[in-house]
Amino acid sequence: MANKKNILVSSFVTVVAVGTIGVSVANANFNPKNQRQTSAHEALKNNDLKTFKEVMGDCPMAQQVDTTKDFEAMTLSYNLRQEGKYKEASEVLQRVGIEHPGHINNYGPQADIRNAIENNDWMEFQEATENKNVGNIINTQEKFDALVEAHELRNDGRSEEADEIIKELGVVGRYM
Repeated sequence: MANKKNILVSSFVTVVAVGTIGVSVANANFNPKNQRQTSAHEALKNNDLKTFKEVMGDCPMAQQVDTTKDFEAMTLSYNLRQEGKYKEASEVLQRVGIEHPGHINNYGPQADIRNAIENNDWMEFQEATENKNVGNIINTQEKFDALVEAHELRNDGRSEEADEIIKELGVVGRYM
């Protein structure tokens, strides 16, 4: 009887492990958005305009990159965003006339949340995060104030301090 139980438990564990590995492999191999993003990020890191244009194809932002100067601005902006310097990143793109459709200006799905944080507006944040996970986590004025502080620290280039606050708040992934 104990032998049957061990076989059953071992079989269950094997099925779960194989299923988990299968899902991970499928996501890695068949998620074109993530592949495209990863390739675009690599092209920006490597300052590789040709690869960037090939990977991004008909993306509106890629269509705005006509010259090496534009791409250098895009690369600089990308590096600034990686350092948490969102305002400076936006200014770099604006100087060469590139409109960023994602996470810098007033565009994209998180613009309302980002604006609420930047304006230190708790009520606006509550409206923008209704039915969103971050709204369930940042559910008090005190937590919101800490999030605003983290945002300001990140804008000042103090990403490690900002990340510590974000970690304490329990926010996972990009919050703005």
